[in-house]
Amino acid sequence: MREYSRYEEQVWRPINVFSPRQDRTTLAWLLAGLGVGIGAALLFSPMGRDVRNGIARGCRSAFTGIGDRISRGTRELRRHGSDLIDSGREQVG
Repeated sequence: MREYSRYEEQVWRPINVFSPRQDRTTLAWLLAGLGVGIGAALLFSPMGRDVRNGIARGCRSAFTGIGDRISRGTRELRRHGSDLIDSGREQVG
C-alpha cells in the first residue's frame, strides 16, 4: 500500500505570485504603456500632422513667454542693482 501512496492525486493550490504592491506597479506600467501607445498613435495617424503642429505652436508660445519673463526679470534686476549701487555710493560719500 505504501508504494501506491506516491501516485495519489495531488491537491493543487494556486500560488500567489504577486503581492498587492506588485499588482499596483504592474497596473501603473500597463497604464503608462497605454498612454505611450495612444500618444504614438495620435502622432503617427493621418491627422497627426495637425496634432504635431499644435504641439509645436504651444511650445513656441511657451518659449516666447519664458523669454519675455526672463527679459523682464533681467531688466528689473539691473534697475534694482543700479539703485543699490547708487545708494551705496551715497552712503560712502
